[in-house]
Amino acid sequence: MEPRKIFILNKLAELEKELKNLELWSSSTLTEEQKNSSAPFGCDLMDFHEWLQHILIPKLRLMIQENQSLPATMDTASMAEYVYRSDALKYQRLIVILKTLDRSVKSCG
Repeated sequence: MEPRKIFILNKLAELEKELKNLELWSSSTLTEEQKNSSAPFGCDLMDFHEWLQHILIPKLRLMIQENQSLPATMDTASMAEYVYRSDALKYQRLIVILKTLDRSVKSCG
């Protein structure tokens, strides 16, 4: 496996860990309606952290495992900055992880 993709997998694990540290990781699953949301980041039917957990992380892991091309662009950090703007210090590490992930996916795509 390419070193860049290994790096991305490690960043995804770091993202998962940070979501758990922030107590944003859930044991619940998404409904079919939530899974099929066409809104950016599923914002019409779920919170941003749910989208990270249930959509982004598994999708990127699967794409890497199946050796698929990664997205040419990704900007999750901007959404995180917007969503968590009222408590930016608390979510600073999460945002830094997402910025690194965005750049890494873009360079791999």
